[in-house]
Amino acid sequence: MSATPIKANQYYFMYGEEQLGPYSEVEIRNLFDLGSIAKFTKIWCQDEGDWCNLEEIPEFHSLVTKD
Repeated sequence: MSATPIKANQYYFMYGEEQLGPYSEVEIRNLFDLGSIAKFTKIWCQDEGDWCNLEEIPEFHSLVTKD
């Protein structure tokens, strides 16, 4: 019996008026660590259904609240 692959979320973000993506969760984390995006960057994910700030997405909450 083979395991069903888990579909990873794909994220998009706004850079000015331009929508960029799709990016994986790891790529979004790397972009944040590099300073390319911030906690107020508008992010879209199918699970969320609407654009929201990076800090509002549960998968990234620990990323933006770390010391």
